[in-house]
Amino acid sequence: MANIIIGSKSPFSPGFGAYPTVFAGRDREIEDIAPILDQLGSDHQADSDIVLTGPRGVGKTVLLQELRNLMERSYQKTVIVDVSGRSGTDSLSLLEMVDMQRAGKAVEHKDETKSLKGVSIGAEGIKAGVDFNVKDKGRRVRVEEFANHFRRFLKQDQPFVLSIDEAHKMDTKTMGVLFDASQMLKVNWKLPFLVVMAGTPGLDHKRLDCGSTFATRCENVRVGRLDKDATDQVLRDTLATSRLEITDGALESLFEETQGHTHFVQLAGRSIDLWARKKGLMRPVDSSDFPQALERYRRNKAEEYDLRFEEIKKQDLEAPAAAVAQLVKDGKARRDWEFLDAMKLPKAEAKGAFNQLCDIGLIWNEGGGNYAAGIPSLASLVVKRTPVSITR
Repeated sequence: MANIIIGSKSPFSPGFGAYPTVFAGRDREIEDIAPILDQLGSDHQADSDIVLTGPRGVGKTVLLQELRNLMERSYQKTVIVDVSGRSGTDSLSLLEMVDMQRAGKAVEHKDETKSLKGVSIGAEGIKAGVDFNVKDKGRRVRVEEFANHFRRFLKQDQPFVLSIDEAHKMDTKTMGVLFDASQMLKVNWKLPFLVVMAGTPGLDHKRLDCGSTFATRCENVRVGRLDKDATDQVLRDTLATSRLEITDGALESLFEETQGHTHFVQLAGRSIDLWARKKGLMRPVDSSDFPQALERYRRNKAEEYDLRFEEIKKQDLEAPAAAVAQLVKDGKARRDWEFLDAMKLPKAEAKGAFNQLCDIGLIWNEGGGNYAAGIPSLASLVVKRTPVSITR
């Protein structure tokens, strides 16, 4: 019978945006954001909203959680509401999600419950959005209506943060209304309101198309891969919680293997951790152990690459993906026009394909208009798997 460990959870947490055992390598991103958070918490004002963009799996959701932790530790009166961009397609849906989240928080503090507008407490529990009629569903909410909904419960001395994950999936017009309403709340009424969004590179394109000038005036923070020091710290310190050690040579090999991609770092760490504990390893993990220790990781990684490639095929992007992949597989950053030219497609079609490939994670804007490989080694896989007949 296999030696199966039951009831012994790995300290590594790949997938689903779970907060890691060891948070490291995001000092630059936090330094970019900290002045806005300090201004919101201390002065009850925020000059701009915050947008986090990066390829899939680099830790944007975790960074959102870390910002929440920072605000809650430093400014205990802060109200933070979390919603997902994938959950609603219109403005009313977003407002209802906000009310539902506020209602949940209010239930924990019963003395505040009666003051909530847009929420009723009855025999059936909490009903959010009761001030909206069913016939209103699907209609567009004007900026003034949207802002007034928040104005009813915002307080001058209580910072309010609306945190939106998966924001690249938001309805474009709703996004524009939200940014305009946020500006109105900040400037017209001097209220402590802050929007923090996180999404794949598709969020950049959506902000450009949403019709709000203020959508492009946010603090835009690029979230990329971890550097070697941070990757080493995450692996070494997390393995230490399982009383495992790892050699410097193994860490060097793991950085080459994962390329600092946060999700892959967690996957590799979990694979090593489970293997070592099952084996009852009493010595430091070394790179000579990797054929067995990383077997689970390499299998999981191959499955994820299969999914990305199937996504490219499903969207009929094999030819443009191969053209883009040929340019980025050498590791050099390039400008968008270089990719558009390489696709040899009509301008509008090439631009659409380019945006889709950014969202999938083949490439991403790492800052300053420089585009580089997104998900590690995906470009090499695309080049290898795309039939020559398609690329001609």
